[in-house]
Amino acid sequence: MRRSFCVSATICGGLCLVALQFYLGGFVPGSVGLSFISSVRGSRGDLKLPPIVWAAPIGCDFSGFFVEVLSYMIGLADAVPPRRIFFKLGDCSEAFLSSLGEKEASILRTLQRDFKEVNPLPKDVVWIFHKQSEHTFPEFFRTMDPEIRPKLAIGRMMTETEIVPQKDVEYALQADDVWVPSDFHRDAFAKAGVPASKLFVLPEAVDCDFFSETTPKAESRTRFRFVSVFKYEHRKGGDVLLRAYWSEFTKMDDVELIIRSYKPGWAGGKTLAEEFNEIAHVNFGKGANDLARVTLIENAMSKSELRQLYQRSNIFVLPTRGEGWCLPAAEAMASGIPAIATNFSGLTQFIKESISYPLPVLRMNADGTAEPDEKSLRRIMRSVFANPAEVLQKGRRAQRYVTSKFHPHELAKRILQRIAFLLRLKEKNIMNI
Repeated sequence: MRRSFCVSATICGGLCLVALQFYLGGFVPGSVGLSFISSVRGSRGDLKLPPIVWAAPIGCDFSGFFVEVLSYMIGLADAVPPRRIFFKLGDCSEAFLSSLGEKEASILRTLQRDFKEVNPLPKDVVWIFHKQSEHTFPEFFRTMDPEIRPKLAIGRMMTETEIVPQKDVEYALQADDVWVPSDFHRDAFAKAGVPASKLFVLPEAVDCDFFSETTPKAESRTRFRFVSVFKYEHRKGGDVLLRAYWSEFTKMDDVELIIRSYKPGWAGGKTLAEEFNEIAHVNFGKGANDLARVTLIENAMSKSELRQLYQRSNIFVLPTRGEGWCLPAAEAMASGIPAIATNFSGLTQFIKESISYPLPVLRMNADGTAEPDEKSLRRIMRSVFANPAEVLQKGRRAQRYVTSKFHPHELAKRILQRIAFLLRLKEKNIMNI
């Protein structure tokens, strides 16, 4: 349903490559770019890496965790021989699979089917466990028995604040390696007591090929449009966004804020329209319809519809209080628009002055989140509104940056390099476990 208000409502580098070349039995020809993956695929007969299982107990939905893992699988499926990479997720319905792109659905079906048919034992594989806050690591992460423990036990972990809970530190110490999405997370986990040698920065993958494809139906940018995509909760900063936008712009400005958001079914309470109206009345003494244009989109959007939404907008904005990564911001940048986002947490890996608009932090909160500077947000929003040409140029640079850093093939290469490097360390008994 659409409602409109107001008129319309440190990554391992050369050393890892050398290790992988040695582990594969010689020099891998080609550059360290996409040709590296072709070289791995072209030398399948020499590939000595054990099979890889990526386990993600998250179910089949469009959560950030699911999209993150699926993007890794796209890259790895192109880089690893058949039945050497498995995806342990659970059963996805055909209805859900049909909502994915043809390639995504095919890869997901294949990797899940292969896991069921082969049923690899943990001791025979590299096991990567995608941990959410409520999960524990598998039992076989907690033993050193080689007949039980995987060849490598790797945890994918993150935090949305600067505080890493002690229980997560204890889980991290059970793993051979901990993969985190940003330098911010590496530093936070190290400060909490996880050895730096266990921490590897692996950014989230972005389906750059898809989001960079120009959609013929994308509307021309006549009115200046801000766009924001988030689950409606305090951490995401929707309250800050609306206050700043309505403080800075009026109905007379040719501007629009498009918000794609939702409240989980279990949240209860007010509808989003009621939430927005309450913010308007409390802060401005008016209803939302009497303030600068906001368009609320509550219905689910397909990946294609999201791409079109980004491409008919000028800039993404999210004054969040903390993110593990913020995939919508990265996808918007892959679509060719820059982002305004809080200069804190996982976002610091790609929200940089040259390609976007880092939003200063006003203060740190007691729970480890950051309070975005609302006055600075107003200033930045007014500045970008007045300088659309600069925004367009930053968007082009942002697209190139995201494609070069976060393409699924680029991250598949890094994953295989890291695994080979760790296996060499383990052979030499110098791994810090």
